[in-house]
Amino acid sequence: ERNHLLYEDLSVVTEWEHMLKTIVKQPRPHQLKDQKNTSILGYVRRGFWGYELTHSKHAIPKEPDRDEFRYSVKLFHPDPRTGIDSTYFVGIPRDATNATLTAQAFCEYIDAEPVKCRWITTVLQNGAHRSHAHVVVHLSDSIDLRFGDDLHQMAVYYNVDALALEEAVRTAGYDPESTQWLQARAERDLLIAAPPFSPKKRNKSLHCELTIGLTTCKRLRHFQVTMRALSRVLDPVNASSPLAHPLVCRVYVVDDTSSEFDKLQMAREWPDLDFVHKSPKFRGHAQSMNLLMRLVESRYFLYLEDDWLTLNHVTANHLLDEPLAVLKYAESIGEPLLQVLLNDQSSRGCAYAIPNECPALGSAGWPRQVNDTGPRYSLHEFGILHPNHAFTYWPGFTLNPALWDLYALVQDFSDVGFLPIFDTEDRRFEQAFSLKVYDAGLMVAYLPRVSLAHIGVDESAYGLNNFTRPWDELPSSNKNNYDKRHRPRDEL
Repeated sequence: ERNHLLYEDLSVVTEWEHMLKTIVKQPRPHQLKDQKNTSILGYVRRGFWGYELTHSKHAIPKEPDRDEFRYSVKLFHPDPRTGIDSTYFVGIPRDATNATLTAQAFCEYIDAEPVKCRWITTVLQNGAHRSHAHVVVHLSDSIDLRFGDDLHQMAVYYNVDALALEEAVRTAGYDPESTQWLQARAERDLLIAAPPFSPKKRNKSLHCELTIGLTTCKRLRHFQVTMRALSRVLDPVNASSPLAHPLVCRVYVVDDTSSEFDKLQMAREWPDLDFVHKSPKFRGHAQSMNLLMRLVESRYFLYLEDDWLTLNHVTANHLLDEPLAVLKYAESIGEPLLQVLLNDQSSRGCAYAIPNECPALGSAGWPRQVNDTGPRYSLHEFGILHPNHAFTYWPGFTLNPALWDLYALVQDFSDVGFLPIFDTEDRRFEQAFSLKVYDAGLMVAYLPRVSLAHIGVDESAYGLNNFTRPWDELPSSNKNNYDKRHRPRDEL
C-alpha cells in the first residue's frame, strides 16, 4: 500500500526519465553492426567439411562452390528445442572414399539424434558413392545418370526437373522403381552389411503358421476396445476370440503391471488367450517385446499394442491373408522384407483414421503387386527425396500394427543370440532397433489402406509406467512440435 510513495519521489522520477532518454538515443543493434562493419550474412567454414549460413565477419556472401567437393548437399535443419531453422552446406572432400566420416562430423556438430544422423549419412552416400555404378543416361557434359540413382536427389543436385530425368531413364530401358535399381542404391551404403536373403528357421517346435501378440499396460479400457474389435474381425460368427481364425494358433498378451482387478477382467472376457503378467522388476515396453520374441514359435507374428482399434470395414483378409501373401511373395523375388504394416504411410494422419487426414492413400513407397493380380503393397525406402515417400525419414521397422517374418529376423540377428533384441536401457529403443534392422539390409512394406486407428493418445502407457522418452521432457511449448520437427525431413 506504500508503493505510491516511490513514484511521488521527484528524484526517482527524474532518474528514470534520464535512463529512458539515454536508451532511446542509442542506435539499434543492426545499426551498430552496420557502423562497425563487423559481420555479414553468409557461409562460414566449419569443421565438418562444409559451411554454415550465419552472421560473421568471416562469412562468404554467396553459396560455396560445389566443385570444391566430390559431392555436396544443402541441408535445412530445424532445431526441435528452439524452433530455429539453420542452413548448412555439407560437402564430401574430393579425396574421400567414405562419406560416412563427413556425415558423422556433421551429426556431431548439430547434435543430431541417431535416426536423423543415419538419414543424413544415407543421403550423402547415395550421392558420393555413385561413381562406381555404370552410366545409364548421358544428358550433357556435366550430367550423367547412373544405375541406382535417387533421381529426385540428382534433380536437386543438378537443378533440373525430376520428371525429365525419370523419363530419360525409362526411355533408356531402365525402371527406377525396380528391385534391382533399389538394390544397386542400397549397395552404396557402406554401413549396410546384408547377407543374401535366405530366411532361417528358428530352433522351435512349430505347430502353426501365425501368432498374435499384444502388449498392454494399465489401460483396461483401451485393451478391451482393441481386443473386442480384433475378435469381431477374426471371429465373425461369435466375435469372441481371435483364436477362431484358422491361421492363428496362439494369442499372447504381455501385461505390464496392471492392477489385479484389470488382470481378472481381461482373463474373464478372453479365457483362451495366454496372459503373461510381468513383475515390476521387468516393467517397460522393451522388456515386454523381448519376452514376446522368446515366447513366439511360429514364423509369422502379428503384433499390436493395446490402443489400436480395428475399423468396421476391415476383414480378416486385410489383417492376415494379404500381408501374409506379401511376405511370401517378397521372399520369392528376393526382397528382404521383415514387416508388412497394416496401415498406409502416406501421411501421419492415416494412423488416426480421420477423414481427409490421409488424402494421398496408396501414394507413398514404391508400388508393388503380388504376382500381378494379388494384393497391392508399397515398398518402403529410407533416405530418398521422392516427394511421395512421406515415410522416408524413418528407417522402416516400427512397432505400429504389422505382420512380421521372424525367420528373416533370425537370419540377421543370429550373431547376437537373437535375444534380447530390444535394448531395455535405451529410451529410444524402437528407433535404435529400427536402425539395426535397416543396417542389416531388411526392408518394410505397407498396405495401401487404413485398417486400424490409434486411440491411445489420451493416456500414455509410458507415463503410466513412469518411463519418460526424450520428447516427454521438452518444454510444453515445444513438445507438440517435437514429433513433426525432430524427424529428418530436411530438404536438399
